Amino acid sequence: MKYRGLIITLFVLVAAAGLSGCYSLDLSSESEVTYAGFYKNQEQLDQAVAGAYSYLEQPYVFGFYWGFDCLSPICISDGWMTPFREARGEVAVKDDMNYAWVQCYEGIARANQLLQNIGKVKLSEELDARYRGEAKFLRAYFYFHLLDLFGGVPIYDESVVVADQYKDMMEPRSTADKVRTFILKDLADAEASLPEEGEWDSANYGRATRGAAQALAGKVLLYNKQYEEASKMFGKVISSNKYELYPDYAGIFRPGEGDESTEMVFALQYSDNSSQHYGSYSAVAFGNRSTMDFNGTGGGWQTIYPNPEFVDTYEYKDGRKWDWEEFAPGYTTTEAIRQKVWLSHISDDGKSVVSYTPYRNQLLAMYEQRDPRMAQTIILPYTHYLGFVQAKEKDCEYVLDWGAYGNRGTGLKQYGFVQTQNDYYTYCFRKMVPEGDWDGAITDRTSSPLNFPLIRYADVLLMMAECLNELDDPAGAVSYINRVRKRAGVALLNSALCPDNIKATTKERIFERIKLERAWEFVGEGLGFSDYKRWGLLETMDGAEMQNITRNMTLYKRIVVSPRDYLWCIPYSEIQLNPSLQQNQGW
Repeated sequence: MKYRGLIITLFVLVAAAGLSGCYSLDLSSESEVTYAGFYKNQEQLDQAVAGAYSYLEQPYVFGFYWGFDCLSPICISDGWMTPFREARGEVAVKDDMNYAWVQCYEGIARANQLLQNIGKVKLSEELDARYRGEAKFLRAYFYFHLLDLFGGVPIYDESVVVADQYKDMMEPRSTADKVRTFILKDLADAEASLPEEGEWDSANYGRATRGAAQALAGKVLLYNKQYEEASKMFGKVISSNKYELYPDYAGIFRPGEGDESTEMVFALQYSDNSSQHYGSYSAVAFGNRSTMDFNGTGGGWQTIYPNPEFVDTYEYKDGRKWDWEEFAPGYTTTEAIRQKVWLSHISDDGKSVVSYTPYRNQLLAMYEQRDPRMAQTIILPYTHYLGFVQAKEKDCEYVLDWGAYGNRGTGLKQYGFVQTQNDYYTYCFRKMVPEGDWDGAITDRTSSPLNFPLIRYADVLLMMAECLNELDDPAGAVSYINRVRKRAGVALLNSALCPDNIKATTKERIFERIKLERAWEFVGEGLGFSDYKRWGLLETMDGAEMQNITRNMTLYKRIVVSPRDYLWCIPYSEIQLNPSLQQNQGW
């Protein structure tokens, strides 16, 4: 969180705002800011580095990364972000996907400018190498995001000076293998020169580390199914003993707690000075209408929420599968029973609950028996939540109201009920959502001070488990899964007297456990789309209907999911600017 404060809004590198052709820059060299004389000292160099880090926070790089979960079965979105709607086949514009393309290349441009100018500052050999390592780490991260979304892309390194060459930057797409090799070379250089976790001083907390470079390299290799090589990189992170799981899962997503712990291998840093408006959009995107309501008209947008089918996958603490038929016979086949389970009556004036569902106490008891991450992640019906309504903290209960049955939930937030966006019967996120105003830390609903994780240590452990499973080491794989499950407070796989469904001895069973564990652990963190792509499971969502809690309304249906969706459309505007670019198949 500390390093975020180095960014100064007046420091704008215009040449890094885009690169011509591939980078959508319509600037002449005469209109560019000159950088002669800027890189005079280390302070200015740090400002330039901070500017490069800031591009990781661009919306379609990682600033809205949580939105990528709505392209998996884990989350539902109202679809306000057009690139995600395009990616799931709902609209046909397709050119809004260029946001991710352009923003990544803008970040690459900033990293390249650093590499071109670091030598202008008099530094020790060690410091010079460290700054170059940071620039290469950042460049690798931008290229990895491009590779994951689009496949092979044009490579521009520090030999390209935008001010001199922007009119000639018409490189064709490199192969995915060549881009991956370039990324891994950058990360190897970064690994060799970056400090270990804990070696940055407090003012520079959040800058890239050797462990971050190793973890990202492992991820790049894993996504290419290079399991042996990936396991070696993850092994370096684990054996360094610099990282550990934060003991409280819920605390990872509260500012000043787990978001600054050694579970965070690498995270987007957001300022704790909210008056500077450096914060994340995560709170407003996840928050319901009873959150961050400073003037009676605001509140969260709740543009992304957990898919009820995903919520049903959470098991009991002892590992048993959840079964609605066991809870309420006939639930899965009879709408009247689902209504009886969920719906209560709120008074006409909206001030009180006239009568609760007869299942209320059973629901609350059931939640207590399930995987604790369910209640830590989701505001479940009939649980309470500390909202912030009309600029005051208010205890809110999430009640599903009979009087609004058909499409609407409660509304009436001013009387102490959780209000959902559009008032649909949907689950609400608790994870990453402010409780009250987080002791004054939230003064602008679009500026959450919570550091957003890109690579957590839990991710490293589960990626290591995936590698070992593919390398025919089931015992090793299970041991890493169990480290994450132990923190969650649930039964360990293959433990004595465990139920059959958490006995995992074959590669297929272990993979199913990894798939579930990653969903429960990382829901809302944006990893679901990439996970389903690399597992070859996107087509399983073809035609899937995303429904509300009571299953009486389809919120949206995935129109078509086909092989083309593994790679996004190369923006048409970029192909017009650079005719050497070839479109991805099917687009």
